[in-house]
Amino acid sequence: MIKVNEEIDVFIENKRQYHSNDKKIWTRGRVHEITDKQFSVKTAEDPQPIILNKNSFEYSPCGSMTKDYTWRTNIKQWDVIDCQDRGRWFPATVMTRNEEIVNGLKKVEYKIGFRIYPASFPEWTSYTKFWPDKQNSKDSNGRTYFGDQEGYDETISSISKRIQILGTNTSNSGKYSENEGLSIDDYILFNECKDIENKFYVVGKSNNFSYYYAMLINDFAKLSGYEKLLNLLSKDNKEKINSELLYYIFFFIGNSSNLFHKEYIKILADIMKENVINYLNDLNQNDLRNVKKETIELITKVLRYYLSFSLSCEERNEVIENFGLSFSLKMLKTSLLDKRISAVKTIVDMIKSAKNQTEKSLKVLKIIEDHKIFYEIYGPNSHIQLINKSKDLLEIMLQEDKLSSGEMEIIWNGTKKGDLEGKLTILKTLKEISSSLKEKHIKMLLENIYQSEPKVLINEEIELIYDLATHQTQPHSELERCVKFFLFGLFSSKTDDIEKTGILVKKIFQIAKMNTNLMTSIINELISNLQNNKNSYLSLKLLGKFICEKNIDSQSQSDADVAEAQNKLKDIFTEGILIKKNIVDLFVKNFKDFKANAKNLIEIKNWNKDIDILPLDNFTYSENIRARLRFFNILIVKKIWDSFDESIDFIFNIMINDSLSEKDSQEFYIWIKKFIEKNENMEIEEKIFDLFNNNICSDSKKCQNLSIQAFESYLKLFLDINKKNKFLDYNNSGVNFFILYFLIFFNFS
Repeated sequence: MIKVNEEIDVFIENKRQYHSNDKKIWTRGRVHEITDKQFSVKTAEDPQPIILNKNSFEYSPCGSMTKDYTWRTNIKQWDVIDCQDRGRWFPATVMTRNEEIVNGLKKVEYKIGFRIYPASFPEWTSYTKFWPDKQNSKDSNGRTYFGDQEGYDETISSISKRIQILGTNTSNSGKYSENEGLSIDDYILFNECKDIENKFYVVGKSNNFSYYYAMLINDFAKLSGYEKLLNLLSKDNKEKINSELLYYIFFFIGNSSNLFHKEYIKILADIMKENVINYLNDLNQNDLRNVKKETIELITKVLRYYLSFSLSCEERNEVIENFGLSFSLKMLKTSLLDKRISAVKTIVDMIKSAKNQTEKSLKVLKIIEDHKIFYEIYGPNSHIQLINKSKDLLEIMLQEDKLSSGEMEIIWNGTKKGDLEGKLTILKTLKEISSSLKEKHIKMLLENIYQSEPKVLINEEIELIYDLATHQTQPHSELERCVKFFLFGLFSSKTDDIEKTGILVKKIFQIAKMNTNLMTSIINELISNLQNNKNSYLSLKLLGKFICEKNIDSQSQSDADVAEAQNKLKDIFTEGILIKKNIVDLFVKNFKDFKANAKNLIEIKNWNKDIDILPLDNFTYSENIRARLRFFNILIVKKIWDSFDESIDFIFNIMINDSLSEKDSQEFYIWIKKFIEKNENMEIEEKIFDLFNNNICSDSKKCQNLSIQAFESYLKLFLDINKKNKFLDYNNSGVNFFILYFLIFFNFS
């Protein structure tokens, strides 16, 4: 029971932590006031009283935690002590001593010089090793010293753990004590915690834990409490402990670890290593269900720390890896998805760490083969999250040539389960490892893919097929087979496959530019389609790409790469694959045949519905019209159709004079608007303007009936041409008046 004015040891905040890790520190205090549950303590270090609960661990009987208090407060000037500075311990001299009484207690501070004086310390020559580069010097008072100059002097409180008895952390023999780094308090407590036979080595760190807690841990260790806890995991223990108790056993042992001497940690490490592995390996599926991920992580962390005192880094890692692998193999064969995912992650992490270690990689792969891990990941009981984590496993199996064609077939069969998300995951994984695949794997995959219906291909399959067919192991004949497959898929596409058709067109073009003969074959098929008015929409789209995209992907390449690509990709006209006049004649005939076929269908079926619903070559009427107008753009911009007058007359006649519905004129004027917005060719603009004046707006009534797209185009052409001829200035207010007049004319004339 504490009393007023009684001196006690108290754990206070260290307000001067410079060069110290001690956030709190033990010192003497005097009890000031006492209430029912609390009391206040005054110390020499703080004028303000400290309030403590009576059940606090932050106070202790006087002298129990400050065993060297008398020595600390009675050090004399010129005494030599151990003192810590810059992370090292030095012999140091007390230069001055300053003492005062605060709250009835001694407050002592010392000015420390990190040097020794031969005159007051005869043994000085035995300690010169602490300053190997120094020579004898003289201080400001002319006294000879050895060590650091006066600029390093520092005032340190008597309670600081940086001050210790000479020899506690330094030695004139050049050898350090087995207890190096322990404070005087810790050293005394360390010896108190040994039993008679010195078998236990429990150290209470007095600057971090209360004396009572240290004694509690010490007594528990002396009673073999920690060994008994670990022996609960022993295979000889008939009754298994539950997973919750397992967690708290390791939580307690882990939190106690920084109280233990390394010799005691070694004793516990051996028991732990044997028992924990036996316990986890002996769990059944029901037991595994209850073992949480956090428990395994905690066990691994604690086991790694304890083994670090008795094994080398390589030996410790091997034990931890074997533990993780054996437990993962057990979890992988359960029906619990979260356990299986965690198991695959552990195995993959091991594979990653072994990537550049052939012997270790082969060992892991042998385990994978023996335990049929591959089948667990990709077989009937597979799951998307398992596959997601398996990329590194596949890569190392390929690197060591341990992936068989049968195993690759298991992977591919995973795409046939009707699970789109799972299929996409497998395709993504295969694409990412495609460059590492062997010829046998590519052959097996392509054979399986080519047996499927091209019209049901998804975009990710197209990307994978391209990567496989263009793989360095594949012959040119594989390119022909791939293109044929892609063309079939392209021409079986429908109006809702716009993204898919875009990818197919791009891939066909990329393959074709690798081989001129292949390009010629593809173009001849496209021409045949156009001649027979079959698959025209897609044939025009692909043929247009051949005509205008010599510099494919130029935006993502350097100038040098673009130039090289242009040289490789031959111009289909200069190389004689196509003749300009022939392609123009083919286009004209195809467009006329299309309109004629559409007109016949309307008459035969007595069609009175929206013309867009009219079945034409898998695409709507308007989509077919737009495809031809886009191709017409290419013919003009690339100057394939030499006579613009002839070309514009043709397009006007077929779209306006021979229109089958209002949609024809709408599409025509939309085309004109887009065309003049993207092409700044005044000669072409003038000819289109003449078309408006001579044919479209030959009288005011026709102009009044123009669509908004046609009117906007007509107005833009008018302004561009007059600006060019300097008849108009866009900044002139007169132009605004003219535009207003123009609008009124079209609406009210």
